[in-house]
Amino acid sequence: MGRKTVSMLTETMAKEGVEFSPYASEKCIGCRFFNVCIGNLRPGARYRVVKVRSHRNKCPLLSEEMYVVEVEELPVRLVVPSNMAIEGMTITYRKPPRCPDEVKRFGVDCNPPYILEGEKATVKKIVGRLRGGLTVVEAELLDPPKRELWIKVFPVTTAARTRRSPRRQEPRSRSSRSSRPPRKSSRKRSPRFPGASRSSG
Repeated sequence: MGRKTVSMLTETMAKEGVEFSPYASEKCIGCRFFNVCIGNLRPGARYRVVKVRSHRNKCPLLSEEMYVVEVEELPVRLVVPSNMAIEGMTITYRKPPRCPDEVKRFGVDCNPPYILEGEKATVKKIVGRLRGGLTVVEAELLDPPKRELWIKVFPVTTAARTRRSPRRQEPRSRSSRSSRPPRKSSRKRSPRFPGASRSSG
């Protein structure tokens, strides 16, 4: 049994037994419902709806009702070293240094969006052998998903939001100023208007 959690789905998807892979738009990251909607899921992983609750919330982006559902995380495919491809073995995931082209026929990415390096997983099934001492496996992820997974999917958006965040500047103390007397200038200075500042955007 995979990890169970709560999410939100549209009426069309909110049915017991429905399987889906969560994806988001860049606007979703800043939504107030993000953490309880899909922020606690893994992008691109597979989930199955196991229960539909009666509670609903209106999605401000889709402008439609979202149903609160209980979902189960299904095994994902990973590319791991062949010496770690043992059914029942708990492994620490590391991105393979090389990615052979033949992984495409197994429907897997060497750097999938749903796992970070260092996370724990249990090998459930051997899917196929690759060249270079690698194997494709189905594995059950053991750790709860981290927000960094969505940052991994939307790095540009995350960087832009960081740049827009105003920096808090500490006031300069008198002792930190230069002890030299100020130079006198014959030029007239323009008045500083209160509230005028350089745009942070």
